[in-house]
Amino acid sequence: MSGYYLAPSLAVLRAEINQRWPHRDKASDGWIGDTRHQAGKSDHNPNARGSVNAIDVDKDGVDVAAIIAAVERHPSTHYWIFNRQIADRDDGWRRRPYSGENPHDKHLHVSIRQSRTAEQDQRPWGLLEDDMDRAEFLAHFRAAIADDSIVRSLRAIPWQYVGGGIPEGFSTLKVLNDTYGLAAQAARAAGVDVDEQEIVAGVLAGLTPEKIAAAVPDGLARDVVDELTRRLAS
Repeated sequence: MSGYYLAPSLAVLRAEINQRWPHRDKASDGWIGDTRHQAGKSDHNPNARGSVNAIDVDKDGVDVAAIIAAVERHPSTHYWIFNRQIADRDDGWRRRPYSGENPHDKHLHVSIRQSRTAEQDQRPWGLLEDDMDRAEFLAHFRAAIADDSIVRSLRAIPWQYVGGGIPEGFSTLKVLNDTYGLAAQAARAAGVDVDEQEIVAGVLAGLTPEKIAAAVPDGLARDVVDELTRRLAS
């Protein structure tokens, strides 16, 4: 096997990843298929044009959700696999369980379409842009709430002490509970029969990822996600 090369579009993606995260771990990086890949059908194997249309990106030292968001926006991409999940452009990027031999829990796999157009498309992937658009923010949000460790951290946040030295102590949960109670009292005073659980359900029902994203200015979205990531990791 000779005369093969990494698809130029993927070379651009790899260069953007390296520039944005210059100190990232590359132990699980890869692109050309090993003996196991060569024994079967794989995008890591060169096609008839000699183009290798897949890369693996080590998960350590990068923001995988940001890469996935960029990958899903780029027209060359066919599918990606990461952490026992797979998503395909032809399926609307719906995340599905992946049961292949390699769970891809150490790296993100990205495949582009098997076409000369996809291979030669050298437009930017958007990883070096300063601002995060709404679609990228939503991709971060959805990826975060699918991670059990992050969900556990988020569940603990309402119990965090934020009293600033007040002996009784306050938490986000206490403030929310007090708010619900006051809302119910106000409704009763107006002669309206309400259920506090209905108030809670109504508030939470309105907190969709789309509405959260809409409330965050595009220019601040990346800062919000980076700060949340930093705090959850600490």
